[in-house]
Amino acid sequence: MFQKSTFSNKQISMEQAMEELEYLCIEKVGIEYRVRKGSDDGGSHINIYLEMEENQVLPDIAKQVLSSPYKGWRVIKLLCPVGYLESFFPMNK
Repeated sequence: MFQKSTFSNKQISMEQAMEELEYLCIEKVGIEYRVRKGSDDGGSHINIYLEMEENQVLPDIAKQVLSSPYKGWRVIKLLCPVGYLESFFPMNK
């Protein structure tokens, strides 16, 4: 039996999706983050790196607003230790 895909047929541009996800990270999630392009064997996707303490749990609001698929794009949430983003993805000054 044919299963309907969970991916939306209406895909916005990756740049627009990344901008919207950055806005959601700032307004709703409120923890250190980076939104980056990614790809793997399944194609292009959007990575959201979220910096968290060792025993910290990803807030429910982050699970809700940063869900995948987002407007046709796969979204992968990566949880990183504190200091990781500053070291590997520093903000442009």
